[in-house]
Amino acid sequence: MKTTTKKKGIGRRGDLIFHWALLIWPLAQFAVFYVAVNFNSFKMAFERVPGKSIFYYFQNIFDADYMWLDVWGAVKTSAIFYVISMVVSVPLALLFAYYISKKLWGGKLFRLFLFLPSIVSSMVMVVLFHQFVDKALGTIWEDLFHSSNKPLLISPSNPDSYISVMLFYIWTNFGTTTLIYSNKMAEISPETLEAAQLDGATSWQEFFHIVIPFTYPTLSVFLVTGFATIFTNQYNLFSFFGSGLGFDTGTMGYYIFNAVQDAAGKGSYDATVFNQYAALSLVVTAVLVPLTLGLRWALDKFGPQE
Repeated sequence: MKTTTKKKGIGRRGDLIFHWALLIWPLAQFAVFYVAVNFNSFKMAFERVPGKSIFYYFQNIFDADYMWLDVWGAVKTSAIFYVISMVVSVPLALLFAYYISKKLWGGKLFRLFLFLPSIVSSMVMVVLFHQFVDKALGTIWEDLFHSSNKPLLISPSNPDSYISVMLFYIWTNFGTTTLIYSNKMAEISPETLEAAQLDGATSWQEFFHIVIPFTYPTLSVFLVTGFATIFTNQYNLFSFFGSGLGFDTGTMGYYIFNAVQDAAGKGSYDATVFNQYAALSLVVTAVLVPLTLGLRWALDKFGPQE
């Protein structure tokens, strides 16, 4: 009995060591690439101004009307971009993944085109897409409609530019998720699909009642992680327009990055710039963390089961 108990104790200790060994790497990454890298930002956000409280920069976000209006405009733009990308890219990714997993005609070719943006540099893809839309499509538009009005011309002064940028973002980002979805769908037992077909299930019924519930855990992960980056994602706006967008038309990620790099580029290393945006970033994080956790809870609570 003593020998058996001793062996169990050693086994539990070995399991504990194994689990902690697995946790060391992600914990180290969090400590280095989030806490250590952002430590100076945390410090700057709470840096005391003579005669003011340590929360001065946080109060200034809401006291300065011009800044609050810019922030609110960036929040709305970020939300619009996120909703559009989810409404369009998620259904498309699931449908393409289902097509590929069924090993239908052209499935391997789809894999190639979907994986291509992940191989080529994003900046190269931006330049190629920019030239294609402005030059090739612009010329075709003029030849067909004899009009110099090019609706998809990528320019800060053209409101329809967002359509082109959104199409580019969907194309370059939903490819990876499609491949992951298709790999997950390929794990579905063939016997399960055959049983559904014998019961007279159509492809749509198979897709909604078998494939979606089986793929849902992976889908929920992408929905949560995508929502968590809603205020840091620039949606390639800076790559397309540089600093040419107004703060009221850019996303929150674009807003913060553009403001900080613009101040740094001009050599204006003023605490009122960097400290202010460090505080704004912490406010955004404080708002987004509970919303992300709430979304995760809702997806787990009300999502379909296998």
